[in-house]
Amino acid sequence: MSRRARTPSRMLWRAGTAILAAAAVLAAGCGSGSSGTVTASRYSSARQVVAALDHAGLKCTGVYYGTPEVAGASSTAACNFGYSASVVIDVFPGTLSAGVVLQNSTSTGPERIWNVAGPNWSVQTSHYYAGRAQAILGGRLIEGKVQPYTPYDSAPATPAAPACDISGWESAGYEGTVSADLQQLNSDTQAGDPQAMAADGTTLYNDALVALHHLPPKCAGHLRHDVKLQMLFFGIAGAAVKVSVLDPAGPSRDYRIAGRALRHATHYTGRVQADENSLGY
Repeated sequence: MSRRARTPSRMLWRAGTAILAAAAVLAAGCGSGSSGTVTASRYSSARQVVAALDHAGLKCTGVYYGTPEVAGASSTAACNFGYSASVVIDVFPGTLSAGVVLQNSTSTGPERIWNVAGPNWSVQTSHYYAGRAQAILGGRLIEGKVQPYTPYDSAPATPAAPACDISGWESAGYEGTVSADLQQLNSDTQAGDPQAMAADGTTLYNDALVALHHLPPKCAGHLRHDVKLQMLFFGIAGAAVKVSVLDPAGPSRDYRIAGRALRHATHYTGRVQADENSLGY
């Protein structure tokens, strides 16, 4: 397994994504959830997929509808999520297989392509936005492959030392501790145990506070900023769950606050991943 697959920020992203689904269940007053492929609809064109995403608040900007480049596709669109995440949407007349998705999602750069695949459509984008698109459209998350490009006449490069050494901060394990807290909160959420969840919220709040007092070094300015906001929102989520059992009006409001905070925290976790990659970690 590569180093990138083991980074704490990637574990946090997965934990945060899982708990977001649980938070939605909590806000509805339930204590159970589902996992695996999410039920998805068929679409007749890429325009319909874009419209569904826009309607749910995930805006696809700068949309271009062109001629499909993927074999078998009947409709395609290219656009952007946010400021930089590129998106390719393909719709097929028949059923789409995972093999076809993987065949068309091999990256030659440092970033892996992520796919949300439905019955007859696929959305290719970044890991973070693939999770958001799946929450809207349903379907299955499929991780693409990375095949680094090596010029024919290039000599093996000597790895350069990172411009900013964050290994000490990484090895301290603050992100890993918060990731474990989220996994426990997710487990107790699925079990529907309010008292255990409140205790988990206390632990999450305390550990996020510790992480806020032990930020990455100042030479990693972008990473330091994003970790600060990441842990701030995880702390807010923990505090909201912590006080939920004390709210005379019931816990639903606190769970909604926790869900919103977790969405923000998960967003910044995606940015932390990108910051770590840019520093060579």
